[in-house]
Amino acid sequence: MNYKIAIAKRGNSYVADVDRDGFQTLERLSAEVRSTGSDRIGLYFTNYRPDNVREIYKPGELLLQLEKLPNSPTKVIWAGMLGLLQQQELVPTDLVFVAQKP
Repeated sequence: MNYKIAIAKRGNSYVADVDRDGFQTLERLSAEVRSTGSDRIGLYFTNYRPDNVREIYKPGELLLQLEKLPNSPTKVIWAGMLGLLQQQELVPTDLVFVAQKP
């Protein structure tokens, strides 16, 4: 399964495009980004973008959380969006953050 999360600032808030590709899986979602702790953000489903295989999420549903760990990795905490092999938490080894100008 491959995931791509692009977070951008829009006005006074942050939004995310979440893409998930894999065997018989193609999801293109938009989400609102909210703080869920001092080092954690949550991605809450807002709508589907074109080209989805299925539509199962409800508006406002927490998809996943990203938590900044003390020594640089980021932990993914799955919620409504099931994670790899249905693990509740995952610390990816190949996570890349790219800063873009608004």
